[in-house]
Amino acid sequence: MPLLWHSLQNAVMSCCKFLVGGRVDNIPGLDGNFAIQIPEGTENGSSFKLEGKGMPRFGDERGDEYVVVKLSLPKGLAEEGKTLLRQFERLRMLHLDRVFLSEPSFGFPALPCSRNEAAK
Repeated sequence: MPLLWHSLQNAVMSCCKFLVGGRVDNIPGLDGNFAIQIPEGTENGSSFKLEGKGMPRFGDERGDEYVVVKLSLPKGLAEEGKTLLRQFERLRMLHLDRVFLSEPSFGFPALPCSRNEAAK
């Protein structure tokens, strides 16, 4: 199908939507605004195809609408937000590298790490 019959929209989302998923509203389309559901763990630049929602073709047939999601990072975070993000990163690392967490980081004290875990 020629690209001429497709349409493309960009949807700007917060980092939280990329991480946990959710609904993105008010995406402009040919038939008015619409919403899409974003799955958990979506990557920046991912595209979603909405079949039959693009440009009209001959008769009742239509092309497809594509939505590309773009990451919008917050600017000027309050200290409370920065602290929560640091805590999130630290919790995420719990499942990745216990030795890393045995060192103080992000202004938090070191977590206990037994010598057996450090040797692994």
